[in-house]
Amino acid sequence: MTELTELTELTELTELTELTELTELRFKTER
Repeated sequence: MTELTELTELTELTELTELTELTELRFKTER
C-alpha cells in the first residue's frame, strides 16, 4: 500500500514537473 502511494506521488510529481517545463518553454517561445 505504501509503495503504491509513493509511486502515485512520484508519478504526479513527474507529470507536474513536465507540465511546468512545457509551460516555461511555451512562455519563452512566445517572447
